[in-house]
Amino acid sequence: MKRFVAIVLILAIVACGGYALAAGGDAGDPLISLSYLIDTVKNTIIDITEAKVEEQVGSVYDGYIERLENSSAFYSSDMSHAPQFTEVTLEESGYIELGKLACFMPTAGNMVLRVSEGDVIDISTGKTVADGTKMVLNHKYFAAENAVAKAVAYSADAGGFVDGYYRVSAGAGFVDNDMFYDMFGHWGAEYVYELYNIGVVNGTDDHVFSPNTKVTRGMLVTILGRVYGVNPNLYTESGFADVDINQWYGPYVGWAYQAGIVDGYDVDTFKPNNYITREQMALIFMRFANHAGVVLPETPAEPFADEEKINSWALEAVVYAQRTGLINGKDGNLFDPQGTATRAEMCAVTSRFLASVRKEIS
Repeated sequence: MKRFVAIVLILAIVACGGYALAAGGDAGDPLISLSYLIDTVKNTIIDITEAKVEEQVGSVYDGYIERLENSSAFYSSDMSHAPQFTEVTLEESGYIELGKLACFMPTAGNMVLRVSEGDVIDISTGKTVADGTKMVLNHKYFAAENAVAKAVAYSADAGGFVDGYYRVSAGAGFVDNDMFYDMFGHWGAEYVYELYNIGVVNGTDDHVFSPNTKVTRGMLVTILGRVYGVNPNLYTESGFADVDINQWYGPYVGWAYQAGIVDGYDVDTFKPNNYITREQMALIFMRFANHAGVVLPETPAEPFADEEKINSWALEAVVYAQRTGLINGKDGNLFDPQGTATRAEMCAVTSRFLASVRKEIS
């Protein structure tokens, strides 16, 4: 057994390092003690490994220092430097600009990473971070050598720890298309900001729009009422027993009911908090256009592949929404009539409606 162990160890050592080992005592002795291997061979391997590691690490370190010493262009003269993690606080809309090779760890508040160019790595996940990403608290974000990036505060209590070169800038307020931090990179951002800038839609919380949240019946009626310029103070009755006129959507439901834009599920029930389906949305938009006296141009289109699933009361409206370009189909030429609409989709349809109206007027 001893001989077997010795042979295996020798083969492993030779395979790894390629070094010949001399046995203690008589060179022809077929047995090599395990203690000899431990006392001599181990130390030899350790010495070789340490030298190799020192050589490689030293080379990397020297190269890193050389880059830092010869890279004055990396940093502006007014950048601060933190030799170790240093705490910084930010006011709302303020930001911390990261120098090359700097690292920032947010610990409080809502913050969004804006990357103008290059790469920023989330060290906590090992992944490159996209522009407009909401930063995760206590994750470390490392600005690569080619990065131009900053962490923007979307709340008054934001802050974290930074090391390396950095610059803190005071808040100057958000421009309109930066207002909602959950709209960066979203397909519906253009539509959302168009309606937000004219006062038709609001966020669901501070700097949050919630584009993928489902739309309720009360919400859609409210949006159309604002588009039409309804004065909510003129409506004192909603027309439905389950709609309180004092709710934010109450007067708009009253307007839409009186205008013939909406019906209830029955005589007394509107169900304002029910999610609106795509076929319901199509019907409401067609009735809204008729009430507003707007005639949108229509283009012939192939029927949706799931047309048989569209309720008979909504079929005309769905065809209208398709031919006017208000509501697009989904993959496979499907309409998905009973599917629910999101806030971003609602904004897209409303924006298309307004665009068609402007085109007709001009």
